[in-house]
Amino acid sequence: MDILQKLNHKGTMLIQDQEEWSYEEFCEKVIERAKEIAAQKLPRIIAIKAAYTIRHWVDFFALLYNKHIVFPYLNKAPNYHWLDGEFASNNIADRKADKYEELDRFIATNQAGIILETSGTSGTKKVVLHNFDKLAKKYVKLHRKFKTVLVFSPEHISGIETLLSIVIPGGTVIIPSDQSINNICNTIEEKKIDLLACTPSLIRLAMVSGNIQKLSSIQILNLGGEQTDENLLYKIKQYLPSTQICQAFGTTETANIRTYTLEGTSYFKPGTEGVDFIVKDSVLWLKKTDSIECFLEGRPKTEEGWICTNDRIEQNDKGFIKIQGRLEKTINIGGEKVDPVETENTIIQMEGIISVKIYSEDDMIMGKKLVADICVEQGQTLTKKDILLYCRTRLAQYKIPVKFHIHNEIALTSRLKIKNT
Repeated sequence: MDILQKLNHKGTMLIQDQEEWSYEEFCEKVIERAKEIAAQKLPRIIAIKAAYTIRHWVDFFALLYNKHIVFPYLNKAPNYHWLDGEFASNNIADRKADKYEELDRFIATNQAGIILETSGTSGTKKVVLHNFDKLAKKYVKLHRKFKTVLVFSPEHISGIETLLSIVIPGGTVIIPSDQSINNICNTIEEKKIDLLACTPSLIRLAMVSGNIQKLSSIQILNLGGEQTDENLLYKIKQYLPSTQICQAFGTTETANIRTYTLEGTSYFKPGTEGVDFIVKDSVLWLKKTDSIECFLEGRPKTEEGWICTNDRIEQNDKGFIKIQGRLEKTINIGGEKVDPVETENTIIQMEGIISVKIYSEDDMIMGKKLVADICVEQGQTLTKKDILLYCRTRLAQYKIPVKFHIHNEIALTSRLKIKNT
């Protein structure tokens, strides 16, 4: 698939600050840049430093147009030849094992690809190769033109797929140079953004910063990257009653999956064509999507084409599922197993609390102790004692945090997830 043929639209494609690029201007620049890159006779695999700029997306599409395999990175350059930089290596460091035979076979097909890293929050960082044409193909059937502001990182699957889902049908993407919550919300209000893809934490941040009312133009809110609790869904409906909320689900390994959400709840079903799921011992397994060519590092557990997500789920009698937590995130407190999500879901229901993050620290007696990072609404004066009293009637003693950080601000990672203080 020639991606530029899919960008044969009229109107504005990208906006950044005072700069507006039409689809025609963008495609012309991509072709010009592709010729410059081709003249350098670069290796097939190229790493590029991801950035919230139009220039980044020109380089990204130019490399794909030339059938390169692109590895966008944010903080640390992979061991590849990287664009406009010194030569490092053509392929992943060492290349010791047979696992790279799949990569070599894909290189031989002369197709465009994208190599992506997971954040490693599950404990094991994974590196996966996607076939770009197959990844983009699912958006060709979309026809409605939306306007969005790109808040997900451009090196993350959610950032890439958000952009593709908007520009392939002919919509407009605003790329904010300033990624602060005030600027993002001001941009949404000023540009009358009608679709926003973000994490639940970004919405919580909009609430605690007093910006949530500026999101009233949003018709569709796609929440993904984190678990969405029903308390947050209720608050969003209070502030944005006409906004349709969708729970986007997916991983770097599976790509993003559209879902059907059970109204007023955090239950959902994968709704993307060709995506199947099964539940084994309360753990979610997804059918491998056809865009995945191979896993280069941290291969997940698979069985006959099914990928174990390591997400513990609850399934209702209608077949809808709710994420309950991660298998590998159980915390051992003096021999007792604690699921941090259970404690988070309990505390978040307390009046005046916006977000809760539970994690562990070393403890000389118990081995580990629970720590709660809690953000409260403006004007709230909740204390540790208040929260402890609330927890003691709802949780076993070993599931209750012993250390609290209570504040009015939310710190996010580069992937828009809550950061531990």
